[in-house]
Amino acid sequence: MKDKVVVVTGASSGFGAALAELLSSKRAFVVLVARREDRLHQIVTRCGLRGIGIVADMTKRADARRVVEAWGWSARPKTPFATAYLWPRVEPTGSLGC
Repeated sequence: MKDKVVVVTGASSGFGAALAELLSSKRAFVVLVARREDRLHQIVTRCGLRGIGIVADMTKRADARRVVEAWGWSARPKTPFATAYLWPRVEPTGSLGC
C-alpha cells in the first residue's frame, strides 16, 4: 500500500477509523471522510502526515461531489492525493451491529 491513496468514508469511528489508521501505518495516503468533525480530527491526527480529513455526508450529492472535487480527482492530478487507488465503502450498521 506504500504511497497509494485510499479514500475511507465513515472514517470517524469503528471500522472506518481502524481501516484509516491501519492503512496509514502501511504508508498509504489516507483521505478520511466523515460527518463528525471532532472525531474525524482525532483520527486524522493519529494518521499523521499521511492523512487528511474532509467533513462530508456522503448521502448528500453536494457533499459527495465536493469530496470528489476536493483534491482534483475530476481534473488533472495536482497533489499526492489526486489519484485514488481504492475507495472502500464503509457504512454504519444497525444499532445491534447487524
